[in-house]
Amino acid sequence: MKRLVTLAMSALLTQSCANSVHFEVPASQDSFAQSVAWNNKVDILFVIDNTVSMEKMRQSLYTNMSSLIQSLNQMKMDYRVGSTSTTMASWYAGSGRLHGSPVYITKDTPNFDAAMYDKVIMNNDGSSVERGMDAVVSVTSNSYQTGEGQRFLRPDALLSIIVVTNEDDKSANMTSTSNNNSQYYKTYFDQLRPSLATGERGWMLNFVGITSLADPCQTSDIGSYKEVGMRLMELANYSNGRVDSICNGNLSATLSNIRARIVQRLSDYKLSRVPKVSSIKVYVNGVSVAQDPTNGWVYVSTLNLVRFNGSSLPSSDANIRVDFDPEGAD
Repeated sequence: MKRLVTLAMSALLTQSCANSVHFEVPASQDSFAQSVAWNNKVDILFVIDNTVSMEKMRQSLYTNMSSLIQSLNQMKMDYRVGSTSTTMASWYAGSGRLHGSPVYITKDTPNFDAAMYDKVIMNNDGSSVERGMDAVVSVTSNSYQTGEGQRFLRPDALLSIIVVTNEDDKSANMTSTSNNNSQYYKTYFDQLRPSLATGERGWMLNFVGITSLADPCQTSDIGSYKEVGMRLMELANYSNGRVDSICNGNLSATLSNIRARIVQRLSDYKLSRVPKVSSIKVYVNGVSVAQDPTNGWVYVSTLNLVRFNGSSLPSSDANIRVDFDPEGAD
């Protein structure tokens, strides 16, 4: 830490200057050990299009779900997984509710695979007017969370919403004005999940859907109507979530990308001082990590934090140390 050295005796000050005495600023060290490891809690909410045109993709989603869960387990994440459908209609019993029983699952849920199957597959009985964001507002509302959905949302957990659909969202408070169609939902989620200590949002929306009308796939064996998810992509970009095409042929990779974004958000390491970037050294469990945007760390100046990428993403019990000289040090 930089210290202000005051020499009370002018004679000593004069002598110091005459002899070119130099007082260095010692390096700062930011570190934390396992006992205060980064927050590893994430509440994951799948918002799934339960129309017949998405039957094939729901099956693919379930088939590849194991890769996401295995990764979360390996990184020792504390997760809760729930799902809701995009259907908000008076005739639909599941409107605005968490799907299945139990209403959410954890790594300790008995018959985990069967519970996950129930969460993802659903029936082909959904409305053709997809209102996924209204469903999210319903299941995260205080009235629902104090009743059927209690204990799903934790106040200290990152909320990761994963929307899987082949259409755009038609929720009641979506608008059709310029580039701000989803402002109501941005405000709602910002208030529901205040910013993390790093300054980043406490929620993210990840969109898995039609990103372009050139996307080639059919999401059902009987053909499918498809629509670019412009409003959902707007929410994903605003919250720094992932946008992935449902047609990329590899939902395992898509889910892996989402998992990486979740862990990255939670493991971002806020520095106590603005550093001299060239002096930063990062260690995970005593091993030096390279500065690399693909599989190492980067410094995010706008938030004054160190961010991990790719294979360098640490498990939640890792011991991380960041050494640096503060900006302005000689």
